[in-house]
Amino acid sequence: HTAIFNAVFVELGKLNYENYLIEGTFSKFSIKHSNRSFSSDITTTQLDWFNRIFWRLPYHANLGFRMNLGWTNTENIQYLYYIGGFQNIRGYFDGQFRSKTYWQMNAEYRIPSYRSHWLVLQHIFFIDVVGVGDKIADLKQNNQRYASAGIGLRIISPRIYSFNGRIDIAPFTSGKSPSQISFGAQQFF
Repeated sequence: HTAIFNAVFVELGKLNYENYLIEGTFSKFSIKHSNRSFSSDITTTQLDWFNRIFWRLPYHANLGFRMNLGWTNTENIQYLYYIGGFQNIRGYFDGQFRSKTYWQMNAEYRIPSYRSHWLVLQHIFFIDVVGVGDKIADLKQNNQRYASAGIGLRIISPRIYSFNGRIDIAPFTSGKSPSQISFGAQQFF
């Protein structure tokens, strides 16, 4: 099925980036709607709310939080939420959980052990929590909540634009964890 979405976005706040250090608050709310009357194969609505807040701390450290909510009324699998490892909760496979509604909260404490003009080694301590369900009422149920906690390492070159490699290890998870180690580029959020 093809959906042609009309969307409205509202963005508030600003994140200030000083290389690998971030400070500020940012919130984005979006409403997307497709309708058979406007050349789509399906009629569906999707609501998303994304939030990030960062504080700069002593010793070139950062404390960051991300809180997201999402809802859709579609039954088509290509427009559902796929929640998992790479973007939402470390320690689980990417897209491991599929749902029509979700919430997620991530917290990271970032502190460098080594800093130079060419190289920064940044250590991460994190907690990730998500809830998934087919209805908003399902988000209250404990059996559809997943959590992980762990540590990570970022290899950053301040002299090379966007050079940031990451490895995260999530040894503490709320369920059977199929993927405790994850690699990626850039920060998790």
